[in-house]
Amino acid sequence: MKTTTITNLPNPSLDKDIYEGIDLTYLKSISEGSKEFEKEMLQALITNMDSKVEILSAYVLEKNANSICMQAHSLKTLSNIMGITALYEQFRDMELKHAENEYTSDTEQEFAEAEATWQQARLQVIKIIETY
Repeated sequence: MKTTTITNLPNPSLDKDIYEGIDLTYLKSISEGSKEFEKEMLQALITNMDSKVEILSAYVLEKNANSICMQAHSLKTLSNIMGITALYEQFRDMELKHAENEYTSDTEQEFAEAEATWQQARLQVIKIIETY
């Protein structure tokens, strides 16, 4: 199984907007300096992503290409808003591959890789939340 590592961004001690694999620049730009808002958004991210990843897992098991495409789109959007570029790219690729309503032979592997990337990012988000 190929796992995407999300440690290609600077250390948080060097840049307060960019953490390991997570760029909070957009979140900070819309928060108007409200740490409470940022924390709430990060907590909501975990809840929403966990739920949507679980739903996507069911669609993958069902081999439901149309639903995979729609759920991958939703996850892609959340990942992009929260600055998780590696995850955004994985869900974008999954969405595009299933846009023609065809289940592909590598879908389960792609999902497993995206899920592993989310678990890494999730740990980073929890660490960020703990700094608030």
